[in-house]
Amino acid sequence: MPNAKEMKEVYDAMERICIETSEVLKALDDLMNKQGFGPTGTALRWEQSGILKYPESWMPYFSQRMYRKKKEMARAIGINIMFKDQKLDNKIVFASCGIIDGPDAGGTKSDELYLAGWQETSKEYKESKIYYTHFEKCAIWNYFIPLHIIKDLETLEKYVVKPLILMYDAGTELEKRINVSDFAITLKDIKAE
Repeated sequence: MPNAKEMKEVYDAMERICIETSEVLKALDDLMNKQGFGPTGTALRWEQSGILKYPESWMPYFSQRMYRKKKEMARAIGINIMFKDQKLDNKIVFASCGIIDGPDAGGTKSDELYLAGWQETSKEYKESKIYYTHFEKCAIWNYFIPLHIIKDLETLEKYVVKPLILMYDAGTELEKRINVSDFAITLKDIKAE
């Protein structure tokens, strides 16, 4: 176990990561609002543990934000920032950005967005680096980016907002019409295989 000073340094670093993630998501709210999209709720995460048996879930291991246009309940766009998932075994912190089509799209949270792109049923369009995952109540097209490439409003707009708006406007077969391959990463990159 680290000494008391080392523990405090690690805790302070974790707190900085949470604050910086909050700043990114607040800026994203503003940019999405300018595009006519509002957040579907205020919560950023769920299923955190306060139980002694599950200490690995005490810390935030993801943050999610979903947006939709007013009165558009069957479509939403969102971002899921993944710090760590034991089943995925990610080696880097990344964001999954995607569009959700289906009756669950208007909700305040999406387990499907959390899982999109890395399920056995997910299909990767290698040319565009877009993934498609069909779930029981919705379909999701998403792409992954390493979180560290978001450095300011310009990069947030370039790597998240503009591609998500293009995906939203593209309609069907968007994987053939949108290409994020210049900056997106693959599942293999996330797992560092």
